[in-house]
Amino acid sequence: LCQNKKNCPAQQETALRHFFKTLGTADGFGPRSLEILVAKGHISIPDIFALKKEDFFEMDFGEKQSENFEEALQTAIDTPTEDARFLCAFGIHDLGLGSCRRILKYHPFKTLADLSKEDFIAIDGFGEKTGVSISEQLQKRWSEIEQIYKLGFNLQATPLVKEQQVIESPISGKVVMFTGKMELGNRDDMQKKARELGATVLNSVSKKLEILIIGTKPSGSKLTKAKKYECEILSEEDYLALIKED
Repeated sequence: LCQNKKNCPAQQETALRHFFKTLGTADGFGPRSLEILVAKGHISIPDIFALKKEDFFEMDFGEKQSENFEEALQTAIDTPTEDARFLCAFGIHDLGLGSCRRILKYHPFKTLADLSKEDFIAIDGFGEKTGVSISEQLQKRWSEIEQIYKLGFNLQATPLVKEQQVIESPISGKVVMFTGKMELGNRDDMQKKARELGATVLNSVSKKLEILIIGTKPSGSKLTKAKKYECEILSEEDYLALIKED
């Protein structure tokens, strides 16, 4: 891995692209716009969020585009965002969205910088190497993460396992996945609802998968793997009937 993140424009642009793409709530910050911002010396997430429309205009962006950039940054702050997605957006190695969700089920967001490698190793799915790496990276990046968080981001906290009551639902404790286009609901909303009902939601088929919910034009490879692992396969309609959602 290239460690020259402070002085390499390509690394800086990649980190910013990952942040805005993962967060998904600030329109307009595409590769070309971020390339210009980095070239003008705005190389970090705090740098970008400190900019106003006048600053964008001085960098030769149009007046309307400059206004849109400032509005987009405020929209990103105001829009309800899953805390795991916010954490994932910082691009910490070994911390994908699923890993962030696992960590935040056991430790509140504000406590992450105080966790030891042993705290991470104790969570299912994390080994000694990743535990050490994540602990060190979080402590190193926490000042930046906290600086952005304190802008007033509307973060939706992941429910802590210790605070959750036993969830009684047909999919509680099940491992599920959605594939294909959902016609009766939004996939992100359905995944969120499944988690609220006590299910673990996967993004790829594995031996742990128990239920595959398929919409229109489902992935053939995912179907094949699901059948290989003898998963239960449900249509969107059958799934909604199972959880009694109209």
